[in-house]
Amino acid sequence: MKKKRMILLALALVVGFSFLSAQERGSVRGIAKSTEGAILENATVRIAGRFLPAGREFVTGKDGVFLFQALPPGTYTLTITHPEMIDFEIEVIVAVDKQTPVAVAMVPVGKIAEEVTVTAATPVIDLKSTEISSNWLNTVVEKLPLGRTYASLFQLAPGVADNRDFAPNAGGNRQDNVFLYDGSNITNPFFGYLSANFSELDIQEVNIKRGGISAEFGRASGMVTNAITKSGSNLVAGSFRFVFEPNEFTGKFRDPNIVTKYDRFNPALGVGGPLIRDKLWWYVSANIPYSKTTGRINNLGAVPDAKTTGSELFVKLSSNPVKAHLFSLSFRNNDYTNKNAGVGVNDSPQVATDSEALERIIYASWVWTISQSTLLEAKYDHVTENYRSVPVTDLGYQPKFDPANLPRMGYFQTAAGFIFPPATLSGQYVGGASEYNTQKFDRDEVKFTLSQYLDFRGHSHVLKAGFGYDDGGEWLERLANGWGSIIVTTYAGQKAFRARYYSRQSPQDSRGRTYSLFLQDTATIGERLTLTLGVLLNRDEFSTKTAGEKKTFLKFNFDQEIQPRLGFTFMLDPKAQDKLYANWGRYYNMDNRSIARAWAPIRIYRNDAFFDMEGNLLADNPQAAETGKVVLPDLKATYTDEYVAGYSRPITKNWTVEVWGQYRTMKHMLEDYPTLNRDSGSASKYVGGNLDGQTVSYSALPPEIQAKLLPFPDFVAGKAWRKYKALTVEIKRQYAEKWSLTAMYTWSRLEGNWDLDYAPGSALYYASSYLEDAPGLYISEPNRTGIMMGDRTHVFKLFGTWEFYKRTVLGFYWRIQSGRPWESRGRDAYGNYYRYLEKAGSHRLATWGNLDAQVSHTIPFGKFSGVVELRLMNVFDTQTVMTIDQRSDQPTFGKPMSYASPRKFALSFYVNF
Repeated sequence: MKKKRMILLALALVVGFSFLSAQERGSVRGIAKSTEGAILENATVRIAGRFLPAGREFVTGKDGVFLFQALPPGTYTLTITHPEMIDFEIEVIVAVDKQTPVAVAMVPVGKIAEEVTVTAATPVIDLKSTEISSNWLNTVVEKLPLGRTYASLFQLAPGVADNRDFAPNAGGNRQDNVFLYDGSNITNPFFGYLSANFSELDIQEVNIKRGGISAEFGRASGMVTNAITKSGSNLVAGSFRFVFEPNEFTGKFRDPNIVTKYDRFNPALGVGGPLIRDKLWWYVSANIPYSKTTGRINNLGAVPDAKTTGSELFVKLSSNPVKAHLFSLSFRNNDYTNKNAGVGVNDSPQVATDSEALERIIYASWVWTISQSTLLEAKYDHVTENYRSVPVTDLGYQPKFDPANLPRMGYFQTAAGFIFPPATLSGQYVGGASEYNTQKFDRDEVKFTLSQYLDFRGHSHVLKAGFGYDDGGEWLERLANGWGSIIVTTYAGQKAFRARYYSRQSPQDSRGRTYSLFLQDTATIGERLTLTLGVLLNRDEFSTKTAGEKKTFLKFNFDQEIQPRLGFTFMLDPKAQDKLYANWGRYYNMDNRSIARAWAPIRIYRNDAFFDMEGNLLADNPQAAETGKVVLPDLKATYTDEYVAGYSRPITKNWTVEVWGQYRTMKHMLEDYPTLNRDSGSASKYVGGNLDGQTVSYSALPPEIQAKLLPFPDFVAGKAWRKYKALTVEIKRQYAEKWSLTAMYTWSRLEGNWDLDYAPGSALYYASSYLEDAPGLYISEPNRTGIMMGDRTHVFKLFGTWEFYKRTVLGFYWRIQSGRPWESRGRDAYGNYYRYLEKAGSHRLATWGNLDAQVSHTIPFGKFSGVVELRLMNVFDTQTVMTIDQRSDQPTFGKPMSYASPRKFALSFYVNF
């Protein structure tokens, strides 16, 4: 009765506070049997390891099954005792979100057993999971020629191309990805990228999911990565690293007009040990990256040096005070500055900005083993990202408009008759950065998951339930530098200048809140068939606050976001331990909080001011795309349906092969329908003449206005669409006998008419992508349907490690991928280059091949060891074109804007102890 009351109390806590709990731990499962195949009841199974010295115990029932859940990743010793059997012991390797199967054959007491070599149990193939998932240990990653950050590990994901952007495309838009840190979400809530990047020195293991994602991991319809940080142990151990990469280590650039060399230096230290032996441990790290450009050149000439500095501190405490409880608490602080940054290939140096940022992550977790079959996991994390940028060239706010001195008016795009030095062509930019910008992002999550193992005759179940709360938002303040961004255009039939600027406005506080619950059952029938049955429910609220007043203007309730997950695995060959698997799932694409800004009733907006050739003001109105919002009736949340099927098989002890196919289709895209006078692209005349960004519910509009609205939002009619289909083959050899090898090939196609990623590096977001805002931007435009920018038809990766000489290791990473699709663009109604002049994806850049290599040599000395590491990036110096100028009305149309980086070296030194 006492145990039942404890479980009920835990459930009550879960209902009150919890959320989806992404696993940062693994599990071990097996059946205690004798060598004759008899199932052993009442066998005592104990597991203990470096990060769980107190260990855990499990007493088997009639089915002989033992299951250890929520184990920190690492190496363990598993011991089984039974009064009628000789003790059995085996080494077990636990991986993040993987179940390690253990084959047990105990010898009866008094029987002479044949000598059998017992090898470590490893999670080569997770026979119970329908997810497309892979794990990478730091001991392997550090031997590969990858960048030394969390984000660099994304390149290990199958089918994910290197798009040289700050977020990978994984069969969707970048907002569809989720980046986890010890199982908690650190994705930027508005733009979907990994802002809180950190040194790989702190990462013990990373798990990457590409499809078939279970209800427990939420609703990401792209890719989910989970970086598990290091913990201390009873031994004091650590590593010091210094990366040396002066600009002299970089080769010659293909285009002498586009040159950016760097001096990069990066000292880092990570060390951990015990505070109370077997009970409490610590781990601390420091990372100090430094980067400075030297001799930079762009299409306008020399560019002054830009400098980036940073300092990162990480502190983690972990504790296993008694067998039933495991705790973890960590704090990360990362601040950095950028000086003289933001100068593009067609920018004058004067448009640079200085910026500073501060990122913090507070994380806490608790695992309570209520009984051998019941666990409660609780987590909390708080993430902040504060960012501020200021123009290097201060133009003042709205100086008297002078057509003869346009570089002093704002960020000016040159045009025929208006070429100002150092520009030499039209389509280049002079003046100063367009705005002062302050953004503060934050995210708070509380997560609880209750797990229960149930065993019956012929079948067993791992039940999981979770509930919770997630709050994320952005505080935004902007003001124009000069008159903002200026172009030459026409107004009322006459030639004019358009200045797009942010006026003096109150800051905008935009928030998105999610309440979630899930239920999941992993049902094992016999030992060959496993069913994954789950459902995820979400409730989303989007609100804004200004002048102390909060307004929630859009909600999707639990019954509007029901997301089933159905899958199975079947072992075709029990001797081989293979699996055939399939999964179907629905994922509501509502994690991105950008709707809270884009659709807000009172939001920061830009004005469009028009001046004649003499500098006289013709008009000054809020930009139509940002005012006069209308919330249409019966809105449905955007969702993706995904179908996955595959087969995995161990070929030998160390080799595995996996083949899988994936199909995703996205429906019910949301857009901000900002104007009633849609065909003119002008701001709404309705809403009482108020152009301050007023949002109106559809039901509040007069019938005649309702009738005008309904015919034209094509999204309501389901005409916006996106599809992704892919086929992947992966062959992997685990690290053993001093070498490893992985080969991946993915054929895919990403197509549709709703391409948010208009330009690499731009921070575009859901629900406000200019579509449906004016002529040439409608989703019904035939040119919009085609191959999307993120498509890479062929992606091949081959990487591995080889200890070819004593303590000397060669690592290599080779990629071949299709080039980026592109099409010619023209100016739209707002002067941006978002009008497709030909079918989307009509052209494609050249295929890009790149080989990186690394050699490291270890020198032992006493309790220490030193490592000298030489990395060579782009071995064959293939400087393929990565981006091209798509602006059809400019003299630089069709010319390269960036290339793959030339051959360069990096030298690193390590001291391990």
